[in-house]
Amino acid sequence: MNTLHILAGSIIILLFFTVNISAQDDLTIHSTDISPVIDGSIDGLWNDYSSQSLEKVLLGPISSSNDFSVEYKVIWDYSALYVFAIITDDSKVNDSGGSTWQDDAVEIYIDINNDKQTTYGATDFQYTFRHNDNNISGNSQSQTAGIEFGEGEFAEGYIMEIKF
Repeated sequence: MNTLHILAGSIIILLFFTVNISAQDDLTIHSTDISPVIDGSIDGLWNDYSSQSLEKVLLGPISSSNDFSVEYKVIWDYSALYVFAIITDDSKVNDSGGSTWQDDAVEIYIDINNDKQTTYGATDFQYTFRHNDNNISGNSQSQTAGIEFGEGEFAEGYIMEIKF
C-alpha cells in the first residue's frame, strides 16, 4: 500500500466549537484506489483505515467525550486528498452569521511547502467547513472550486467528509 507521509505542520486540522483543538502531529496518509463518495456518511471504504483523535486543546475546557471529541481519517488518490471526521458534540452551534470562527466548524490548514510562515504565503491554504452550512470559507488564496464536502448528522454529533 502506498503512503504519503505528512510532516508536522504540513496539514493542520482545527475544529472550532466552544473549544479550539488542533492536530499537528506527524501523519501518515494512506493511498486508495477507490474514491469515497462525499456525502457525509460512513462508506465501507473508510473502515479500511485507522483513525486519529484530536487531543490538543488550545482554548476552553472539555468536560467529557460527549461534550466534545473528534476521530478523523485522511486518505489520498491520484486526483484528491480526502478528510473524514466524526465529531461528537452535545451542543452543535451555527448562529453567528458571518463569524464562522464562533460556530462549530472543521477548519483545515494546508502548508504545501511546510515552511511554517507566520503569515499566509502563496502555498498556504485555510478552509472552514461550518456545521449546517453549505458554504466553504477560506483565506484569500484558498480556491474553493472543485472542493466537495458533505455533512451528516447523528444524535450525538455530526460527520464531515471533504474532498480537495
